[in-house]
Amino acid sequence: MPQDMPSQDVPSQDVAFDRAIDVPEPCRAELIKLMTGFVDSELSSASGFSEVIALGPSLKEAMALARIVHEKIRAADTVCTILGTFETDMGRYELPHPWSARIGRDDDIGCARCGGDRRLAVFHYPLDGWTDTVVMHHLLGSAVCIQLEEYSNMSFRPLADAFGAIRIDELRHAMLAREGVTRALARGEREAVQQSVTYWWPRVAHCFGKERSAKYRALRRMGLRHRPNEMLRKTWEQEMRAFLDRAHLSAPMVV
Repeated sequence: MPQDMPSQDVPSQDVAFDRAIDVPEPCRAELIKLMTGFVDSELSSASGFSEVIALGPSLKEAMALARIVHEKIRAADTVCTILGTFETDMGRYELPHPWSARIGRDDDIGCARCGGDRRLAVFHYPLDGWTDTVVMHHLLGSAVCIQLEEYSNMSFRPLADAFGAIRIDELRHAMLAREGVTRALARGEREAVQQSVTYWWPRVAHCFGKERSAKYRALRRMGLRHRPNEMLRKTWEQEMRAFLDRAHLSAPMVV
């Protein structure tokens, strides 16, 4: 059966929930994990970007990144508010946490989560200067927009609406990152840009999860997902390869 066709265990019509109290298990548990992962990823992302602001090649670009950091923390706070309605322990976000902690640049943890939080694996890798940051941000920002579009159609309406609004900011962030890559190329940093594309491409691709995932099928039954991981990843790859082709850059053929 094609991956984009409904399977027999998918409900004939979508269900929708407006309050946390109405969400049944195990959908409730999956929503908590999703929100925790999003919040942790946003806080880790903001922490990593904040350390690069001073490296901006112009005040305008430094201010743009500072605004992005602010909006990522605001997005984390928005989702934290919804997470709190599930009567979860929110005390962990009131305590210091090493959101800026990173592993070695050459380490490879695949899709694994580590370090005591639920950030995406890509946020465990360190940034290497301004150009590396804008390349990573462009690749990842585009992936995040695709994923937020997917989640903005989920069955839990408060979070769907929040993700839809956050996606508007993320689209602008991805556009700013693309402009940053273009300026880096204009400054003659083509080799550095290409090296960063090669480095970050497989790490960002891991964010979409495994192909033919049993977890996806379970989330689809709950109304939390609609398109399989491989379809989202293919959309991202097509968008990114189109940009790289126009910029005369290349992406890894196989991840």
